[in-house]
Amino acid sequence: MTLRQLLTHRSGASDYFEGRDRNGVPFVKQVITDLDRYWTPDDLLDYVRMNQSPVGQVNERFQYGDTGYLLITLAIESMTGMPFRDWLNQDLFVPLGLHHTQSMIYDWPEEDRLEVESVMFDGVNLAKARSLSCDRGDGGIVSTPDDLIQFMQALEAGKLISMEHLALMKTEQGKFRAGIHYGLGLMSIHFNEFFFLMRHFPRCTGHIGITATHLFYDPDHDLTIVLNFGSNTAMSESFVFLSQVMGMVKKHLG
Repeated sequence: MTLRQLLTHRSGASDYFEGRDRNGVPFVKQVITDLDRYWTPDDLLDYVRMNQSPVGQVNERFQYGDTGYLLITLAIESMTGMPFRDWLNQDLFVPLGLHHTQSMIYDWPEEDRLEVESVMFDGVNLAKARSLSCDRGDGGIVSTPDDLIQFMQALEAGKLISMEHLALMKTEQGKFRAGIHYGLGLMSIHFNEFFFLMRHFPRCTGHIGITATHLFYDPDHDLTIVLNFGSNTAMSESFVFLSQVMGMVKKHLG
């Protein structure tokens, strides 16, 4: 597997987060019932090895999954010689002045952790659960709207990576869901696939989180949009709201 294959979700690896064990029990069921369980990277990879099968050969198909992000995290730790959270602080958060952003909050001492309001999954609040440790390179970042806007503006301005690599990240590789296409670490929203009357809406790029969190950039209006509905059951509702926001933007800003 190459980093590009992992980023484009064409490595053939299955998705541990949305997977099931040999008894057919969804992985997330363990997360919300065994709240004190701490998941190490090795635990997660063992789960994939023992309970799942590859989705195909390398480069055979696009299949979004968190296992690829986990492997990328381990590759970064191997190359830098430091924990992923420390690398993020050193090379991203501190240089950008993101003082209210923290990665892998469950690995920080209690007195150093940023406060999390709520992380709802199937009605269970995981904000203080050790089982949230299953969320690593695929997310696990606590932040604020101001910090996220600052991050997205830096990314779009070419301050984090070259414009060539940014364009590559936006080059679509597969369809995540109807209306949501995926590149190399970035999603793009095709509003026309939600409803044909939205065919002239801007093509926003960014990403979503499982608890209906959104971070998108509208290049037509130089606008960054941050949403947090805080629950996996609110995903559809959050996209309806995002569409309404973009409708108002298009109406009033052209």
